[in-house]
Amino acid sequence: MATTHWPGGIPRGIKHYPKTDLSQEELREEVKGWLLFVQESWVPRDRANVSDDDKEYELRQCRALVQKWASESQEFRDSFHNRALGNELNYPLEALEHVSNTQQPCETRHVVCIAPIDATYPVNRARWVKLAILFYRYDIESGHCLPFDNVIPTAAVLNPETTSTCSVEDFLPWYCLENAEFPTIQMTRPGTFEKDIEFYAPGYLALEAAGKGGEYDFRRLTEPDDIPFDRKPAYQRMMADVMAGGRPPL
Repeated sequence: MATTHWPGGIPRGIKHYPKTDLSQEELREEVKGWLLFVQESWVPRDRANVSDDDKEYELRQCRALVQKWASESQEFRDSFHNRALGNELNYPLEALEHVSNTQQPCETRHVVCIAPIDATYPVNRARWVKLAILFYRYDIESGHCLPFDNVIPTAAVLNPETTSTCSVEDFLPWYCLENAEFPTIQMTRPGTFEKDIEFYAPGYLALEAAGKGGEYDFRRLTEPDDIPFDRKPAYQRMMADVMAGGRPPL
């Protein structure tokens, strides 16, 4: 699977939502206009007469919608927000059918390198190979020192047109915004994007807002597998939709 980069880099006008402590009700309120906008704007590939051979049709449309929402006036975004109902918190099914085609080649639970390690960075590459070797056990127990199956270290190949650094704060935009991955991201009423960052990396967004994202202590990260499924934000949003009478999102 190839890395996906936004041509020309992620537009500078697309930014993180600044508030980090949204309740589920507040989150639903912030993104409902965006989801209505996507529902009314989405053009399925059969209606656009696009064949299944075009693996990036949905990707191009997702990017276009994200950029349009972020660049439009607040009056435009408010026009959708004021018409949206809570049970409309779902992406069109057609927008999600081919998401796997453009997902980044990365398993976030595993070991990920954000420094460049291609052939033009031989020192970085040598260090990465040595580190990857050290992750394996050499005592009587076989396997990997991390509690996952089939752990293969991966590299996040960042987009040089998006960022010139290789810092912690560059990872999430690469992972879910370069490819405008629905439903991982949701755009808010002010035109920024929201992700379940605070749940898994408590305190990170506050540091990022202060320009100190690179100082984040990795020991504060929450391991997704350690969180009961019924406490995860995606599950809570799905259940909130079901309780409100809507269909559960995919």
